[in-house]
Amino acid sequence: MAGATQELDETAYWLELLADGGIVAQKRLDDLHRETNELIAIFTASIKTAKRNK
Repeated sequence: MAGATQELDETAYWLELLADGGIVAQKRLDDLHRETNELIAIFTASIKTAKRNK
């Protein structure tokens, strides 16, 4: 799960670069960025739960 979280962080970074560089309009990336952040939150919560229940 930690690896997936790292990949999601990297995805968020690249989405920001695409928008900041003017390569893709921010509006077109909003849904992807939101979904990426939601997945990061889910995986982070799962990791915390797994550690707590260990």
